Amino acid sequence: MISLSDFTVGQAVVVSGEHGRRGVRRATVEAIGRKYVTISGGWGAKFYVNHAEDDCLTEQNRYGAPATLFPSEQAYAERVEKEGLKKFVRNACDWPNNGKLSLDQLRRIAAIIRENERPTELHDAKTEAGEK
Repeated sequence: MISLSDFTVGQAVVVSGEHGRRGVRRATVEAIGRKYVTISGGWGAKFYVNHAEDDCLTEQNRYGAPATLFPSEQAYAERVEKEGLKKFVRNACDWPNNGKLSLDQLRRIAAIIRENERPTELHDAKTEAGEK
C-alpha cells in the first residue's frame, strides 16, 4: 500500500515508536534512495518498505523495536484508529460475546469477512459451514 514514491524530499512526516517511546515526533524527509527514506535528525534514521501491505515504513536498525514512519499525521491517526477497531472487533467476536449475535448479524459479519478471502478459502469456509 505504501512505497518510497509516496515521499518527497522536504516533506513533513510523522515518526512513531522511536527509541521505544510512546507518542510521535515530526521530522522532514532528507533523502530518498532506491531502498530507504532518510529523515532529518535522529542521526539520519533510514526507513524501508517492510511489507507491501503496510501503511507505513519501518526503521532500519539492529537493536530494539523499530520505529515507523508515516507520510502524514492523518495516516498515523488512521493507523491508530484501525488498530483500535481491530482490538474492538477481536474482543466483540470473542466466545462469550458471539453467542449473543443473531443469525442475520452473523451472516452480515461473515459476508464482510469473506470480501477479503481468496476463492479457495471461500470454498473451504462454505464446505466447513455445510454450504454448497
